[in-house]
Amino acid sequence: MGSKITITTKSISVIILIFIPILVYSQNSRINIYSSGVYEIPYGDFRNPDIYPGKGNANDGASFNLGSQFKVYEKFFIGVESDYHKFGPRKKVANYEVYTSLYTFILNGSYYYQLNDFRPYALFGLGISATSLNVKTDFFKESSTQIVPFLNISLGCDMMVTEHAALFGLIRWSDALIEGRNYSYDHFQTLTPEFNASFIGFGAGIKFWIY
Repeated sequence: MGSKITITTKSISVIILIFIPILVYSQNSRINIYSSGVYEIPYGDFRNPDIYPGKGNANDGASFNLGSQFKVYEKFFIGVESDYHKFGPRKKVANYEVYTSLYTFILNGSYYYQLNDFRPYALFGLGISATSLNVKTDFFKESSTQIVPFLNISLGCDMMVTEHAALFGLIRWSDALIEGRNYSYDHFQTLTPEFNASFIGFGAGIKFWIY
């Protein structure tokens, strides 16, 4: 059964800030700190047979990301990233609706094909996601959360606008590797939605390089 936990973007950001001094300690390394916004298009299941008969009923959503990386070898960087995702249903069913929030913490690695003013890269990330299915009615709201492994793979490119600042764009594929089911609610004992989070995102952000 799912357990109820509370995870905030503030607490995840604090975790990342703890890692930054460790990254800075590495002498003669290039370090980047970045933040981005991503438009997410889900294509996995967000359904209950009695509520959402079809698949792919999750609405498009947005995610916000904060991360940092440091160079470990030549053009290869490793680091950490935290993301907040939010999706909603396409329509309200009866007198309630189900939407989802994902809080992810990812360890990732990036390979930069070149490190001049134009910096294309490929990224692979693996970590955990706290996936919350939230039920909202005309009278109250409830949520239930499960922790599952999480993966994302992205392609992107930095464009340096100053010596230390870059704008970047990315396209990525993300997936919760284990399907979440049997979420537990106080008022909805018969509500057993499933959520298999798979989505493609397109985004942009800003990155600061320290070296």
